Amino acid sequence: MFIPIYDNLVLLWTDGIGFRYGPLAAAFVIFAPSLFLLGTISPFAVKIYTKELNCLGSSAGNLYAVATLGSLAGGLLAGFYLVPNFSISIIISLLSFSLLFLFLLHQILIFLKKGQQ
Repeated sequence: MFIPIYDNLVLLWTDGIGFRYGPLAAAFVIFAPSLFLLGTISPFAVKIYTKELNCLGSSAGNLYAVATLGSLAGGLLAGFYLVPNFSISIIISLLSFSLLFLFLLHQILIFLKKGQQ
């Protein structure tokens, strides 16, 4: 969601590094914070999904299988539909807002579940 705001600053900052290492440094600075935060989701999801400690392996396996299928579908969707039809800033904004929407939906469902108990 914030990448379109600071990407030009990062690209200007990394312009002096050179053609080889400039894009690498820019990609790292632009995508590392988002990827770090996304990387914290899977272990937390396993913790939430696992009801008993002796089912930890199958719970983690099921979640990672679903994540792999989602990655495959997302890669195909991005490569064959989104990138040819939309600009990258629109794609990143849509994905950011969809993650925010899913978070808010999850929080609402938790609130409603606590209200029923």
